[in-house]
Amino acid sequence: MVAGATTTRDLPDHLGGVVLAETVQRAELTALADRFATVVGSASALG
Repeated sequence: MVAGATTTRDLPDHLGGVVLAETVQRAELTALADRFATVVGSASALG
């Protein structure tokens, strides 16, 4: 998965605050990389 080709948005949290898009993206890519995907920063890393 090319991290640079993904996007998200700020999300409301259960406490009435906001989780910033950068945090959402980082957490999701980390979860995917932990079990299911190889995550690279850019398409050039794919060789």
